[in-house]
Amino acid sequence: MPTISIEQKLLASLLSKHGCDHDIADVEHRLPLLGTDIDRCDEEVLDIEIFPNRPDLLSAETLSVAMRAFLHNQRIHSEEVLDSSGISISVDSEIGSIRPV
Repeated sequence: MPTISIEQKLLASLLSKHGCDHDIADVEHRLPLLGTDIDRCDEEVLDIEIFPNRPDLLSAETLSVAMRAFLHNQRIHSEEVLDSSGISISVDSEIGSIRPV
């Protein structure tokens, strides 16, 4: 499973933008119920393994959205406003039979 490492102060900043407090003890206790395994949770860093069915938790930004809904009972808008990254992916049509797009 993929593992991500996020600074606690980044999570606190992302959550505070939406009026939420970042309680590290609560995160350590309840975050596994959201679809993660916690490898490390201290004052500095949160290291978590993300289950394969939760690709929406693979960044600090999307994890904070899920945390707002799950830990803080905030209603989340179904569509977040995102800026274009300018990144594109091209898939060769010949590999369509291997793994359909």
